[in-house]
Amino acid sequence: MVRRLVSGDISPGLHRVNWDGRNDKGVAVATGIYFYRLMTPISSMTRKMVLIR
Repeated sequence: MVRRLVSGDISPGLHRVNWDGRNDKGVAVATGIYFYRLMTPISSMTRKMVLIR
């Protein structure tokens, strides 16, 4: 895991989370392909994204 952006309960609805390209120690990560996971009590999904510096 590079970094957890949100933890805990969130109200239902549309939400946006921005990632600044840094890991949990505040260090910028390298250009590359990263995977993110969205989890709810009833399902989860994993997708990939490309970070270009």
